[in-house]
Amino acid sequence: MKAFFILIVSFLSLASNAQSSNQAPPTLTAEQKAKLEVRRMATDLNLTATQQQQIEKVLTENNRKTGDIKLRLQSAKPEENQALKTEYIESLKTLKTNLKAILTQEQQDKWDAIYKKRFQNQPQKATTQNKP
Repeated sequence: MKAFFILIVSFLSLASNAQSSNQAPPTLTAEQKAKLEVRRMATDLNLTATQQQQIEKVLTENNRKTGDIKLRLQSAKPEENQALKTEYIESLKTLKTNLKAILTQEQQDKWDAIYKKRFQNQPQKATTQNKP
C-alpha cells in the first residue's frame, strides 16, 4: 500500500511538471530584454559602468524598434513584407554600428566571436518569395 501511494504521488508530480512546461514563456518588455542582454555582455566582455549604460540605452531603443517591426510584419500584406524585412535588417545594422562605437576593439572581436557561436547552430530560414 505504501509503495502504491508513493507511485501515485510521483505520477501526480510528473503530471503537474509536464503541464507547467506547456505554458508560454513570459513576454519581456524592450527594457527587460535590454537589461538581460547588457548583463550577459557585461559578464562576457567586462564592460565598464558607462558602457553598460550606453549599451542599455541603444539596446532598449533597438528592441522597441524591432518589436514594432515584428508586430507590423505579422499583420502586413505580402507586398509589404519585403519593405518591413529591409527595415528590420537596417535596424540591426544600425545596432551593430552603435555597439561598435561603444565597445573597444578587443571587446568587439570577442563579441563577434560570441555572436557567431551563439547563432551558428540555429537553422537558417529558407528565403522564399511570397507568390500569389
